[in-house]
Amino acid sequence: MNRLFAFIILLAVSLCFETDARKVKQSLRVDTKKSNQSHASKKSKEIKAREENGFIYTVKGKGTFTLPVDSVIFSGYDKPAPATKEAFLTTNKTDVTLIEITVSVTYKDMKDRMLHKRSSIIKCNIPPGETRKLEIPTWDSQMSYYYFRSAEPKRTATPYKVEITPLSFSLRP
Repeated sequence: MNRLFAFIILLAVSLCFETDARKVKQSLRVDTKKSNQSHASKKSKEIKAREENGFIYTVKGKGTFTLPVDSVIFSGYDKPAPATKEAFLTTNKTDVTLIEITVSVTYKDMKDRMLHKRSSIIKCNIPPGETRKLEIPTWDSQMSYYYFRSAEPKRTATPYKVEITPLSFSLRP
């Protein structure tokens, strides 16, 4: 009889603890959803502002202005596994010379998981309507990654994708 009574009390106590744990878990889920919603909302506002206003650029001694989204185009990215530099083509579709670009580069694996992200300021001299090849030091100091459209290396290396987003431009009138 004493053992049965002890078992019932033990069962009742364990059910109380299990219920409290569920409450904590549920409240964590709610907090997570709220923070994700506010982050997503903030991100969509930034994207909307960028689409409406274009990109920020400065003209030396003249101030800061905005450019249409398609004023500078990036293409032809390349980075073989043993390379110490990454190269891509930049086309200037404005009416003035492009002298500096700040870009955000996001590196992703083939399943779209982010590997790395960085910003880079690139000095250049791209006349209106022309295209130039720009180079930046590679993010891959171990030389164990290669751009998935570059030549596949003979040794083992991991392919990746890249997204280049312009953050700002400097133009010479």
